[in-house]
Amino acid sequence: MSYGNNNYSMSNNAISAYNCGEKPLSKWTKAEIINAMPEEKQKIAESLTLKELRDNFLAYGGWHHTGKFFSKTEFWYIDEDAIKELTQDKVEEIKSKREQKTQTNETPTFITAKIKYTVWNGQYKKYRRPKEYIEVVRFMSDDKLIKTGNGNKRLTSVEIVFSVEQKTKFATDKQLEIKELKAKKERLLKSTCRTVEELQALKKSQRNKKRTYINGR
Repeated sequence: MSYGNNNYSMSNNAISAYNCGEKPLSKWTKAEIINAMPEEKQKIAESLTLKELRDNFLAYGGWHHTGKFFSKTEFWYIDEDAIKELTQDKVEEIKSKREQKTQTNETPTFITAKIKYTVWNGQYKKYRRPKEYIEVVRFMSDDKLIKTGNGNKRLTSVEIVFSVEQKTKFATDKQLEIKELKAKKERLLKSTCRTVEELQALKKSQRNKKRTYINGR
């Protein structure tokens, strides 16, 4: 692999791929894909979304090194064969696969959670080291991003250790502490029981002991 005189932004192979009409998936716009089609098919494809156009009319060309960390980046090009087969029926078939959006009138809940995530520290790739962070965050149930001490993170990229959901307001530190104790107790029970039946039996015996203690006071 060699880098050209381009401020180390990409390898020579990546430059050649760009010159041949290939580029990363994120670089392909809706207008570019449609303009690559014959004029009679452009109007047919206009009703498709960018994701649908990328999924159906781009072909994988290979990967090349890009960026100062020499990341492997996949390159894609216009699939001429797929464009030749494009018809109105094909467009309707693609549209039929769209997920039906369900309309709900549910009010989003307030969530207070303890999360765990990893951040890779270091300027150069070979010196970068993972560091694990654990912190308490507050967000709404319909949020996709959450604010952490290391910037915004996607909700799907973090591990939720445990959480408290409430309809009107966020949980207090005391409520979170109680929830954490319950979660620890649950993990301890699971570690001592090999089956679900054993776990249920142990929980039942603990409830009976508690009732006996209260009644005997």
